[in-house]
Amino acid sequence: MKLILILLSILPFIITAQDCRRPPKFAAKLGFNPSRSALSSTEKHTRGVVLIELGDAKNEKSNRQKTYQDPTWKTAGHLGAIATDKNGDSYILTNANVNMLYNPKEDQNNIYKIDTHTGKMSLFVRLPGNGLPNPHNAYGGMSSFYDCDNHQLLVTSLSGSTQFKEIGRIFAIDLATKKIKVLVDNIDAMGIAISNVEGKRKLYFGKARSPKIYSVALDDQNNLISKPVLCISLDGLGPRGDDKARRIRFDRNGNIKIYGIDFLYNLAAPSVKHETIYRFKFVGNRWDLVGMS
Repeated sequence: MKLILILLSILPFIITAQDCRRPPKFAAKLGFNPSRSALSSTEKHTRGVVLIELGDAKNEKSNRQKTYQDPTWKTAGHLGAIATDKNGDSYILTNANVNMLYNPKEDQNNIYKIDTHTGKMSLFVRLPGNGLPNPHNAYGGMSSFYDCDNHQLLVTSLSGSTQFKEIGRIFAIDLATKKIKVLVDNIDAMGIAISNVEGKRKLYFGKARSPKIYSVALDDQNNLISKPVLCISLDGLGPRGDDKARRIRFDRNGNIKIYGIDFLYNLAAPSVKHETIYRFKFVGNRWDLVGMS
């Protein structure tokens, strides 16, 4: 596992970002350049997952040099977050688009796996939910993060929550045994990530009902050892002023990147999903905003 150590300030404050993902082995067999290729679930006019080769590896919006879609990649309807592990296996969440036509509500907590060798997609696990999606909340699994240290997949789900009832969950799934445990119960979370802060593991997650990001301490086995603490707020920031954290990642400079969107639990067409990336740096004892794009 490659670890990136970044000194964030004049104080002895070290953040270790995980970086052990490997490209799927089938990509090279198909003639794709692994260093410029990725699986995408957000290609226009396409249902499911697509393998793309970018013109510029550093720009996910650059021209697609080539694309490929295995027939199994569109059997589960519209898909969402993708996490790839140290072996090149990829784990994909469902994500209904505009309507539930291709995504039955009973499948919204499904997680699918694309095998690194065969390139075939199949159902991996079904997350236990507190309830099925409903007319006021069509969502199940929202965001995922691969934990290199434990070979686990962390997933947030909003399944069953309503306007007045917050019963979402954060799960940890052992990818070797498929064992599922609930890390946090009765909380609606979206973006999620793990980092080591001053040698201590921390889980970061963004609330789905407010523009706030919390952190909570974990032990080596991904058990919570503290209560959630507010660490970042997007309130009043960006063009919308109340973005929710769709995705959270730590970059190579040790900064935290938060992908913020307007989220109201309703299904929206991709063309109206505006996103702002917020970059924060830890200075002293707090995260300071250093840029938006």
